[in-house]
Amino acid sequence: MNIIGLKRMPGRTVYETPLRTVIDQLVIAFRPHGFDLSAPVFDVLDDQSTLLRELETDISYGLFAKTAVHPLQINTIEGEYRHFAESHAKQADSVIDVSSPALFRQNGQMMERTCHQNWALRTLELANFQAGVPAT
Repeated sequence: MNIIGLKRMPGRTVYETPLRTVIDQLVIAFRPHGFDLSAPVFDVLDDQSTLLRELETDISYGLFAKTAVHPLQINTIEGEYRHFAESHAKQADSVIDVSSPALFRQNGQMMERTCHQNWALRTLELANFQAGVPAT
């Protein structure tokens, strides 16, 4: 933001700034090659609702972590990542289960083993990390 002379304003996620395009390109360039990316810092200290909105987008982009700049942010950040991992682990298990149909419906979504396998593996990896299970 400094390079382009901008500052994030309260009430705005980073995805509502010109950095969204940069994040889009970083994810597209690095994720297919196995590079995990962390989400940008949320530098507004007293805006938990915007932090939650930003975390939802961070997670949907597959960003595996976010740096807290204030101790009050830690529980919010960790809680959102934990909630995502816990709430999607069963769906991810179903995707990688070889006995699942190639195409099925779960939680109101179409799931396809071939198309969603990498998402499922990453989701289970995140769930295991959140649960303290060592990576294999």
